[in-house]
Amino acid sequence: MKRILSWIRLTSIASIGLTKSLQLVRMFGEPEEFLGSPASRFKACDFLTPEAIAELAKPLKPGDFKKEAKLIEKLDIRFVSLLDEGYPSLLKSIYYPPLYLFYRGELRQDDFRRVLAVVGTRRPSNYGRMMAEKISNGLSKSG
Repeated sequence: MKRILSWIRLTSIASIGLTKSLQLVRMFGEPEEFLGSPASRFKACDFLTPEAIAELAKPLKPGDFKKEAKLIEKLDIRFVSLLDEGYPSLLKSIYYPPLYLFYRGELRQDDFRRVLAVVGTRRPSNYGRMMAEKISNGLSKSG
């Protein structure tokens, strides 16, 4: 669970964002290995502000992200990161891939032969939500 919470913590640092998080993961590997490190470890990261470095240097405390941890366990949610073998290869090949995925059930590479992503607003209208659901259901039923 600490590994998952480290990934969540990395992406929760407001001054970092996806691009810088990707750079950090490509430089240092697992967030669990570099979060909480002395600020001097990030000296070569000229893309980070002093504030971001200070946030990265803070250790992950046991109570951090307690709510998220309970939900992950309660709902039997699984996790795969960009660094894992099981991460979908097609998704890994896009310019800014998600750092990690949460999912339930099985995540098989065969399931990614034909894929479609639906992207929309965070605050859809009722009509937009209804149409997205209708279109997505129709597409999934057709294979």
